[in-house]
Amino acid sequence: MVLADGKPRLLLGTPGGPGQTITIAQVLVNRLLHGLPLNDAIAAPRWSFDLSGNILVENAMAESSLAALAQAGVRLQRIAGLSPFFGSAEAIELLGGGIMV
Repeated sequence: MVLADGKPRLLLGTPGGPGQTITIAQVLVNRLLHGLPLNDAIAAPRWSFDLSGNILVENAMAESSLAALAQAGVRLQRIAGLSPFFGSAEAIELLGGGIMV
């Protein structure tokens, strides 16, 4: 739950699994810091770590981002399709006047 001025603003959840915490964190960053609409914040490609600490990225991640990381020496493993490290997410945003999205 995210509060704004002491009132609920966002309610988020994701099924259990190794990607639970990082999934919620990335949705929050996409919505609150990058200003994406809630549906886009949830649908945006994500990254995660596997249980050995390897960096995983969804196949839909922008090529420019992947190239910049590779140039910096970051080794990534691309993951296609569904993975427990990229969980689904659900959210409700409470807007003024009782509107929920």
